[in-house]
Amino acid sequence: MTGLPMVTAREVIRALERAGFQVQRQTGSHARLRHTDGRVVTVPIHASQDIGRGLLGKILRDADLSREEFIADMTMTPTTPFDAALDVIDRLPPDDQEAIIEIVRRRIIERRRREIADNAQATLLAFREGRASYGTVDDLRRELEA
Repeated sequence: MTGLPMVTAREVIRALERAGFQVQRQTGSHARLRHTDGRVVTVPIHASQDIGRGLLGKILRDADLSREEFIADMTMTPTTPFDAALDVIDRLPPDDQEAIIEIVRRRIIERRRREIADNAQATLLAFREGRASYGTVDDLRRELEA
């Protein structure tokens, strides 16, 4: 299989998924994919490292895919913005990938804090306007049953 491209594990997995494979499990640094017709393929996942052409040829033989089929599946446009973002992140060095994870984690925490503060403020306003009142769980149950 000459002329195989240098690709990352994420790109291989994405192309295999487009060819009808689904990730069944990931054990350590290896993902196991299965096709509905029973074909099984294992793909090693090592961050920021390309899969060698020889290993890619073995994966394609296991998947029973031709080079042309694989390249066609690989060059399909990402199906969602999420897929496109993952493709870009996969090409970054590991330190940059870790930085992105940390940035996203902090943004999620900040967003949750804002939501909690907004909910608390709305609840306080509702209480001041008489649309909410103090009560026990039993009071709430009686109100709901009425």
